[in-house]
Amino acid sequence: MPEAEKFGVAIAGLGTVGSGVAQILSESRSGEQGLFLKSILEREPEKGPASQWFQKIPEAFVKNQEAILEDPEIRVIVETIGGTGFAREFTLEALKRGKHVVTANKDLIASHGSELCEMAQSQDRHYLFEAAVAGAIPVLRLLREYFQTRDILELEGILNGTTNYILSEMESRSLGFEETLKKAQELGFAEQDPTNDIKGFDARYKLVILIYLICGKWISPSEIYLEGIDQLELPDFEYASRMGRSIKLIAHMQRMKKMENVFFRLMSCR
Repeated sequence: MPEAEKFGVAIAGLGTVGSGVAQILSESRSGEQGLFLKSILEREPEKGPASQWFQKIPEAFVKNQEAILEDPEIRVIVETIGGTGFAREFTLEALKRGKHVVTANKDLIASHGSELCEMAQSQDRHYLFEAAVAGAIPVLRLLREYFQTRDILELEGILNGTTNYILSEMESRSLGFEETLKKAQELGFAEQDPTNDIKGFDARYKLVILIYLICGKWISPSEIYLEGIDQLELPDFEYASRMGRSIKLIAHMQRMKKMENVFFRLMSCR
């Protein structure tokens, strides 16, 4: 059996997500598939999740992005930096230098997806973001490869697990919002800074990405009407119950002749 083609991989940013990628790449099966971890871009490797990897493979760590961008062995960069500032600049430069880029940075994709995809296409590179929506469920791949997306007229669903957990707990246990949020954080279901989740931004970013794959165009996140869940109180759930409904943060996209009708709503039938 011929040996698999070798793909050197670099991870940019070694937080929680980046550490998970490093763990996968360190497993023997990844090596059999031709992937190997070559470098890790991390400016403070002695701190946070990066520290355990710095102890194991200190030789892989670099602090200068040029060390990655100029390395001919590195063909794929996994961007786990987060945010839209440096991550955008770094991704554009990586694509210009002929690197393939993989990311789950929903904020970056939703805000600058058009620019980044155009750059990737112009350089004949891949800019891939399967994990940005639905985690390990291959929703984006299904839309790309198996569906005639022009036939999809409507999309509706819950796109954020954190808010769904909070709303379900508030409804079933009659707990207040702050108490439920604290519990979600203790269980690891919510970030210590939950703004993107409870304000609905995370779900909105995902909807922008889905709209692109279904309709073939990027829209600005600000074009989607949105209400978060942080203003909800127990009387809201009591009122919904009397109407035979539940409160959920539901994304909705409906394709129309001239434009897409997109919004979030906070009520659903039981």
